Amino acid sequence: MKCVERQFAESNHLAKDFALKYRLKTKLLRFDKLCSEVVISGKSGEIFHYGFWPGETSDRIMGVMFMPDGDGKRPAGHRWTFHRAAMVKAGFIIAMDCDGEGIGRFNPDNHAQVQVALKVAGVFPKRRSSNASTQVKSAALAGLRNLKNPV
Repeated sequence: MKCVERQFAESNHLAKDFALKYRLKTKLLRFDKLCSEVVISGKSGEIFHYGFWPGETSDRIMGVMFMPDGDGKRPAGHRWTFHRAAMVKAGFIIAMDCDGEGIGRFNPDNHAQVQVALKVAGVFPKRRSSNASTQVKSAALAGLRNLKNPV
């Protein structure tokens, strides 16, 4: 069982590194006490570590899953067709191709493929605040703390 735990730990490490590099928010999916996986959730899909599958030549392969509507209320076949074409053009390998959803494999070191993956999954980087904005907010917070706890 330690081999499986090590594989999930390495997988989580690679997904976290990818998220840090592109300023993305991660989510931990727990399968049981021993196994969990880090994914990057978006509005219309997820980005995850795709390695450690039989026949893989590299463990640095990421996957993007496009599943726009979990309830099945709105068919999105045309959106998947558009995204699939963009993924193939960028050099993805389509691992699963269904009616309105699918999975594509991509290289996280290829910036063009990463941009397509972020768009397909609907993932947006965390916003950065400027120094001026941070100073204004910290001054306002200090003023509120002085109102709550007068000296």
